[in-house]
Order: sequence, then C-alpha cells, then structure tokens
Amino acid sequence: MADEIVLAAVPRAQAGRVNRLRREGFVPAILYGHGQSPFPLAVDARALSGVLRTVSSSTLLTLAVRGSDARRVLIQEVQHDPLTGHPLHVDFHQVDLKEKIRANVPVRAVGVSPAVKDLGGVLVQSIAEIEVEALPQDLPKEITMDLSKLATFVDRITVADLPIPPEVEVDARREDVVAVVSPPRTEEEIEELKAAVEAKPAEVKTEAEEKRAAEETKKAEEEASGASPKTEKKE
Repeated sequence: MADEIVLAAVPRAQAGRVNRLRREGFVPAILYGHGQSPFPLAVDARALSGVLRTVSSSTLLTLAVRGSDARRVLIQEVQHDPLTGHPLHVDFHQVDLKEKIRANVPVRAVGVSPAVKDLGGVLVQSIAEIEVEALPQDLPKEITMDLSKLATFVDRITVADLPIPPEVEVDARREDVVAVVSPPRTEEEIEELKAAVEAKPAEVKTEAEEKRAAEETKKAEEEASGASPKTEKKE
C-alpha cells in the first residue's frame, strides 16, 4: 500500500471572507459525503498544491481537521484560477472504508510503441479514464497501458489488456479499445486537407436576403401558373 498522504485543514466560517483567506495563503474548501453534513474548511495553499501534483481523483487522503477527528477523503473537485492555475476552491468527499465506491481512474501510457517509433504512426488513445468500483483503500491512483504492444497499425490495446487489480471492478467491456496507432497521412491526404482549409467558405445569406429570395420565388411561381393578383371588390 502506498504511503499515507495527510493534509491539514482548519474549520472556517460558513459565509464570506474567502478572498481574505486566499490573501493569507489558504484555499477555501468544503467537506461532505458519508455521514457528513457540509463542513466548511480551509487548507494551506502550498500544501494543497503539493498534494495535487502527486495524486489523482481516486487517491485516498487523510484530512487532519483541527479540533476534530481525521477523515478519509477523496478530492472530488478543484476549481482553478483561469489565469494563474492556482487552486481557488476544493471539494473533499468523505468515504467509509467498508463501503465500495465508484471513481474515475486515469489511464496512463508507458513505454514506446514500435508502430510510432519505427513506422511513423500516430498514437490514438480513445479512453483516457475508466470508471471503477472498489473499496476506497483499493482504488488505484492510475492504470497503465504498455505501448510496446502496439507494433503494427492493426494492433490494439483493449480493456482486457490493462493490469486491473483483482479487487477492482471495471465498468467497461473487455473488448473496448483503449488505444491504437493510426498510419501517417500520405502527401495526397495532406494536400487534400490543405485544399479543404483554404477553400473559400460558402456565402452566408442574411435574413433579409433570404426573405427577398423567398418572395421572388413565390412571385415567379404565381406568374408561371397564370395566377393573377387579387383585386379588392368595390362597394
């Protein structure tokens, strides 16, 4: 079993002052989940950033809350600043170690594909993460796939080829394709693609132009059928 990851947290007021917390070097957080009503917390920004660099959404953490019992949690969601990338808010999901849960586990490629290295192909990974079910302590941080199995353009890696621990149930079909190597584009295909991109886009008619064209079409149809415009009856 991997070393236990511990993150310290302190209770915070339910409402307001989140900007002040951030200026003081903390990230506002919320704890909820198994037997736990929403519990507002704050965690050290540097400590949280360090943890986020080493875990995934399926990594079990110990949340050491000041003045309370330690909690076993998963990181449910992290909101990041769109400019700096720094975490702005984090959701912790408390779990029961005796109850199985579902989680998405990332699939990470390892090794080198001969079809890419020697044949110039392009790796196409169709499944980036897999939903699994297991006890919280049995959840893998990631699932690896060995690219050395992709020696030709007809080879493929399926769910059945992944090293899934026996205590983990996968919510996917064994024959589902995880990755293949696509042949490189020919010069003719590249030229066709360039031509399609450089082609002049079709003219887009405005709403007024479309209305005028419809009226002209209707008028032409009436004239062709010998229809004459209606006249008002004089009293």
